Amino acid sequence: MGGAKVLLLDEPAAGLSEWEWLEMLETLHRLKSTTTTGILVIEHQLEFVRRLADRIYALDAGQIIAQGFPDAVLKDRSVIEAYIGTATT
Repeated sequence: MGGAKVLLLDEPAAGLSEWEWLEMLETLHRLKSTTTTGILVIEHQLEFVRRLADRIYALDAGQIIAQGFPDAVLKDRSVIEAYIGTATT
């Protein structure tokens, strides 16, 4: 990566088979553990994000609607409504 401070990945799991998806996830985990380079991932596949991210910023229409640790953000009502559909009460 030539000394980059940030690696930006735009939807790295898009179009991948389940096997490829898991390989990509493993590769990114290895990279996270062996470099000080920050990794910024833009991704719509929530399970991929949950398994990879240390922190999540969820956006809807360009606005941050939730931020924090993956499990908390992915349970946030506004995130569920924006990415999955109607939240249940």
